[in-house]
Amino acid sequence: MNALSEKSVEDVLRTRWSGKNYSERVWANTEKLGKKLEQVMADALHRGADVKKMAQEVAPYLRQGYGLKSAERLIQTELNYVQNQAALASIRDAGFKYFRFIAVLDARTTLICREHDGGIFSVDDGVGQHMPPLHVRCRSTIAASFGEGMGNQKGTRMARDMGTGKSVHVPAAMTYEDFYSTFIQKKKSITTWKLEQKFGTIASGNLEEAIGTDHYKAVQEIVEKCPDTNVKMLWKMCEPFIEIEKIDVMPAGRAWCNTKTRKISFNLMRVVSGDDCHFPYQNLFHEPAHAIDMLYAKIKTNFSPEYKNGAFEKAIRKDADAFIGNMVNEGKKLFADAVKKNDAKLLNMLFGDVYQFEVESDGYYTLYEYGKHTGGGKLSLLKWNDAMSRAYVKNTIKSTVDERIRGDVSDILEGATNGKICCGVGHGQKYWLYAEHLPCEAFAEFFDATMINADALDFMRRTFPSAYKVFQDMIKEMLKW
Repeated sequence: MNALSEKSVEDVLRTRWSGKNYSERVWANTEKLGKKLEQVMADALHRGADVKKMAQEVAPYLRQGYGLKSAERLIQTELNYVQNQAALASIRDAGFKYFRFIAVLDARTTLICREHDGGIFSVDDGVGQHMPPLHVRCRSTIAASFGEGMGNQKGTRMARDMGTGKSVHVPAAMTYEDFYSTFIQKKKSITTWKLEQKFGTIASGNLEEAIGTDHYKAVQEIVEKCPDTNVKMLWKMCEPFIEIEKIDVMPAGRAWCNTKTRKISFNLMRVVSGDDCHFPYQNLFHEPAHAIDMLYAKIKTNFSPEYKNGAFEKAIRKDADAFIGNMVNEGKKLFADAVKKNDAKLLNMLFGDVYQFEVESDGYYTLYEYGKHTGGGKLSLLKWNDAMSRAYVKNTIKSTVDERIRGDVSDILEGATNGKICCGVGHGQKYWLYAEHLPCEAFAEFFDATMINADALDFMRRTFPSAYKVFQDMIKEMLKW
């Protein structure tokens, strides 16, 4: 009441709202009431409103049989009327043609106000139709509107958390219906509601329906054991939006995510059984990770390429260069030692099946590439080259790291080197012609390893430390939704 101008209150009081609506039923003397009510409202304007004290002053003007509680109800209704009429006058004076109906977000709100919440109405609508008060003790208010719906509202509005009883800030675009399902019925979290506003209707239960209850329980057990609470939370937030399109349609493949629809297709038996480079169910986290990455995209198809102007891809390539560089330096030292000693066995250990050497006692060698003779000469004149660098990195990782552990790193290294270095697991050189594929695949690799492949994640963290930090930052950014 203190926020309303004295003129606004006086103008509203002149409408004789009370005399019109309550004189026949409640008020004993409408003329005296009008004067008393004007005095009470003016006092409330200057000193602040205390409903109980105001009711005590007005109660003598009630008909016999109506007590203090009735006076309080009527005073509260009058205050609501004065406040909203003054607000309406200000809205009109500011040139607005519409007002927005704002109900109180708690469990006490009446059905009629719940239904009106968020509604946009003409400033010409009369009291009791769409303009509060709509009923006795109505607490609803209004605000100026350009005519847009609730979905375009920015900022926050107040609500009552029914669990704690405390006031909380919720998005201004949240209607009473949304509040009721989120804070009272607890059917969804506030984050899920926000995701619905961006991504549309939840595909509820689609994953469980697609893979069956037993497999779904296995997936849930993996999720609960995930050591990274942020990744676990992101999965739980986004799982209702993961849609399965087709199952067992690719007998030769495992799984893929449609970049246009975000829907996932997979060969169920291969995915739940695993293979040489994937643990059972690992791909049921890898492909959904792509879908999650797409969910949060603002400009591009996926979020990971656009995050902080490509920070993830830059970190991956920087880490890959450092990792490869360190390995190559190590390989060069071993190579120099082998050449110096005419050691064919060590040379062959360095390059695996890529390069094989036959070294004679006189210091001459014969070179075979993938079993095919490609040259030879004086071993002391042989120089290390880029092809040897790639062969050494590839062979060292393949020969020292289990395929299920190196699979994710192999795929990322293949992408970071544009298909030149593959340690047994990858998408093929053509796939990496699209720069966005590198951060997209790396996001999914980090995600599935975090969920189910701890050893692979440890290898990835050591290989791509900067990229892993950016991955964690991206997860935190997604959770801000």
